[in-house]
Order: sequence, then C-alpha cells, then structure tokens
Amino acid sequence: MVLTNVRLKNFRNITECDVSFDEGVNLVFGENAQGKTSLLEAIYLLSAGKSFRTRHMRELILHEEKEAFAEAHYKTATFDDMRMKATLSKAEGKAFYKNGVRATKLSEIIGSLSVVLFVPEHLSMVKDGPSVRRAFLDAAISQLYPMYPSYLNEYKKLYEIRLSLIRQAKQDPRRRDLFGLYHAPLAQMSAKICLHRRAYIHELIPHAAEQYRLISDAREELSLACESDIPTELQTEEEIAAFTAKRLEDDLERDIRAGFPVHGVHRDDLSLLLDQKPARSFASQGQQRSIVLALKLSEGEIAHDTLGETPIFLFDDVLSELDRRRRDFVLSKLEGKQTILTFCDPVRKKQLSSARRIWVKEGNFR
Repeated sequence: MVLTNVRLKNFRNITECDVSFDEGVNLVFGENAQGKTSLLEAIYLLSAGKSFRTRHMRELILHEEKEAFAEAHYKTATFDDMRMKATLSKAEGKAFYKNGVRATKLSEIIGSLSVVLFVPEHLSMVKDGPSVRRAFLDAAISQLYPMYPSYLNEYKKLYEIRLSLIRQAKQDPRRRDLFGLYHAPLAQMSAKICLHRRAYIHELIPHAAEQYRLISDAREELSLACESDIPTELQTEEEIAAFTAKRLEDDLERDIRAGFPVHGVHRDDLSLLLDQKPARSFASQGQQRSIVLALKLSEGEIAHDTLGETPIFLFDDVLSELDRRRRDFVLSKLEGKQTILTFCDPVRKKQLSSARRIWVKEGNFR
C-alpha cells in the first residue's frame, strides 16, 4: 500500500495543503506546533475514522472556520488510484467517502487505508494501566476486521446501561428486574471481543518475541499473554457467551454492592513479561521503548500477513526518543516500507539523507 498524496483544508492549524509522498521514507520536519502531527492525524483519521488526539471532531476544524476536509489518494496491490475523504462540519458533523461514495457506516472505510501509528504517548504503554494496552489491541484489530469497532461500541453502550442500572439498584431494588434484558446481548458482544483479542494476541506473541530478540541482541526475552476473566478452555462464541451470561446473573448482587461490574472484557489486559518478570514493574526506560518498538513493528507484520498489503508507517517524533542503535534498527526494519517520519531536530534529518524531505512551517508544506 502506498500513499501518493494528501490534501487538507482548514484542518487543525493547516489552512490548505497538498502533500505528495515517495514510496520509501518521507521525513517531515519543522519546529513544534507547525502542522507535522496534524498531517499524521489527518492520515490516521482517513484510516481509522477517528483522531488519535481528540474525541471531538470540532477540534479538528481550523479556528473560526465552519468546515474542513482531508483527502488521500493511495495505491493498493489491486488498484492504482484509491481515494478516501473525510468532511468535517461544525453544523453537520463528519462524513467519509471512499472513491466518491459516501460511507453509511464506519466499517465501510476502516482499514481500507492501512496504517501503523507510533506516537510518543505509546512509549508509556508498558508502565500505564490495562486500558492503554487494550487500546493498542483494539486499534490494531480494528484495522484488520472492520466490524470489530461495532462490537466495541455495542459492548460499551450495553456496559454503560448495566452500570447505570447497578447504581440505580442500590436505591431502588425494583431496577433489578431490568438487568435480564441486557445480559444476553452483553454476553454476545463479550464473546466476539474475547475471540478477536485472543486470536490477535496469539499472532502477536511470536512476532513480538522475535522483534524484541533482535532489538535487544538476544539479551532478554519478551513474552506476552492475554489476561482475561474468561477461561481459556472456552473456545467457541457460544461457549463464551453462555458462560458470560451466567456470570452476569451470578455477579449481580456483588456488582450492586461494589457499584460496578467486577468481571468482563472491559478488564482485559495484555501481559508483558521480560525474562518472566512483569515489565510494568521491572523494565528500564530503554527496555520499555524496545518493547513498544517490538509491538509496533509486529503490528505491521501481522497487518501484512492478514491483508496482503504492507501498511503505511506513521512515526511522530519517536526516533528522537531512542538511542542510536535502536533508531538504526527501526530504520533498517522500515526499508522497503512507506514511512512518514516527523522530526524537530535538524541533526536527525541529516542522518536520513536518502529520505524525501518535506519542510513545514505554520501549516505550509514544501
């Protein structure tokens, strides 16, 4: 997959631009707050249907403007000219178009433009709580299976309804009669999410272990595991849904006393171990960076294996966080892959002399 150009209008701090890209490494450099990250954000929006910086689409529209748009042209193994467009309106919200046809649901566009995003915030993935690692898994899975976000959204909606009933039931016992309406659909969504996460982690384990072995010169071993409330011996969607529905009933009084659901896929985690010790407790800063690098490079390999397309790598000023050996390793792994790297440090860009260089200042690219 190759991104050929991106057009933006009134997007963040970018009034208007048309940026072309080479098939290899593209280096976007400039000072802070000039538009580098906004460019990557627009590309990610066209891939994932959402921003990685905000949940409020209005924030993507240039101050005092009413509308904005982002459009990408890209090539796949099958088609030479694919188009993805997002329109943003303060009055009418957002809309997405694939090859000129408006999408009626996000599953029609998610993953069509496949990307692997690596931003500085991802470097805290090891030390932060389970929600960050779940977000990594869910974003990666969504790129591969466009229906997966709808499972997450439906689960969230049902979870919030049940949580509200739990809180109401403390004051009004009659609310207990309503729980049964939601347990079966909640269990069904739980089963779908569980199976997708399990399958992805199963693929991720050998890739991440090998990537980390290469990064660390085989000095340490990285191992991963899925931490879930659902027993691993339950293998089918029907088995998991039946187990979850029964536990929702069994947990009801306990949940009401606690004030929240004590079990569920909302508690899943990706266990990260270095030499069989929890990385969250024992990993140094350098080891944390190596783990996240291994996960992100593995995400790209799995996307290629699943989709038959090499995704586009979007790296937002993350190489400056790495020592020279890790930085050289990452660049070697990105050979032959389209990559868009942002930098502030002019010294760094000189180390990438073969890359296409794109300079940005005040939202203007050249």
